[in-house]
Amino acid sequence: MTSPSDPNLTKPFEPATNDVVELTVGSVVDRRYLLKREIARGGMAIVFEAEHLVLGRRVALKGLSAAVGDLSWGRARLMREARALDMVSGPGIVRIFDAGYDSTAPHLVMELLDGRSLDSLLAVRGRLDASTACAVVQQLCASLRRVHARNVTHRDIKLANVIIAPDERGVESTHLIDFGIASFGTTPVGLPKLTRPGEQLGTFEYMAPEQLFAEPVTPQTDIYALGVVLYELISGEVPFPGGHEGVFRAHLEGKVRLSLGGHLGEQGRRFDRLLDRALAREPADRFPSVDDLADAIATEVGFTSLPLGLLRSRRGDSSPGLQDVRVHLRAPYVAPVRIVRASGAPVDGRTVDVSEGGLLVLTSGYLEHGERVNVRFSLPTSGRVVTLEARARWGRAGRQSAAVGLQFDSAPEAHLADIRSYVDLMREP
Repeated sequence: MTSPSDPNLTKPFEPATNDVVELTVGSVVDRRYLLKREIARGGMAIVFEAEHLVLGRRVALKGLSAAVGDLSWGRARLMREARALDMVSGPGIVRIFDAGYDSTAPHLVMELLDGRSLDSLLAVRGRLDASTACAVVQQLCASLRRVHARNVTHRDIKLANVIIAPDERGVESTHLIDFGIASFGTTPVGLPKLTRPGEQLGTFEYMAPEQLFAEPVTPQTDIYALGVVLYELISGEVPFPGGHEGVFRAHLEGKVRLSLGGHLGEQGRRFDRLLDRALAREPADRFPSVDDLADAIATEVGFTSLPLGLLRSRRGDSSPGLQDVRVHLRAPYVAPVRIVRASGAPVDGRTVDVSEGGLLVLTSGYLEHGERVNVRFSLPTSGRVVTLEARARWGRAGRQSAAVGLQFDSAPEAHLADIRSYVDLMREP
């Protein structure tokens, strides 16, 4: 890892320790990729927007977080993800361009998806209409058909790992991301087996019983997660909430989830019958394949895949009585954000979209209508971190996070020009 001004830019570097050196904004990775801004951070990895210094291409670069601790393990996990993405490459799967090492910083280089994740859309809207929810799941089935044909199980299908993004024609589609814990039916030559006996990997609310109890996973494990996604998109809730303890007890005691009849009436009962099979306790009792699930959505509940239209601006995206007053053009934009309340208490989250009038953010805490705050985030074009005064114009408390519309009270013209240029870029055909 080198800085852009380093005169030894091409000098190779051999790591002296097994410690992870965390990537930082402004560094150049592999002599080609300038890290412009941080997009997201998890327990294992950090994702940046980066620029290819020769081609000028905007990409997403994923590197290890220092929290991983063990460089060898983290590097092996990243390289397995690279192999999985290369094996299942095609429509509906985030594309991988490159993978490699730079000093102590193994990394993946992927396409930068300019869209919104399903969890952010649901946080704003509460739930989706049944036809749109079905279209989303049917598209995911089409993508997973190829994944499963390559003998790969994703093992972490959830709303946060599905991005809705438009193509060059403006047609929206689903994109499955984060194959970091994907399971290979047969481990490819040259890759170590990393999952230890009894180890749980995944997100508890989406885990099939066999995954929760650390038993072997199969494509039916992903089908279970798709059932959870369908249920959540329609109801706004997961079938079995409560994290590890809640899901563990539900599976152990055979608890019955709430019916969708309260949301969809008679149609909800048809969905319940479909979900009974998708969420069956035993893998053999679920749909044999994702094609069978997609067909059942079409034949048993009567929905065929339709255009999504989820990214178009909608009235009603705010809580009742709180009107979204932003009138500026906006564009999807994901970056960490820190909101500081008048009391000095910080509220962390991430941006969803940006305009010169304000931000849409997902936060760990709900803000009151009209509440004045300071918001710290990176500008989308320059990557410069700034703090602006803002106020909460509307909000909605979600299952795991709150969606809040922030309106800037005042901002320097240079900051607004940065945002305008980004929005203009994103709106180009």
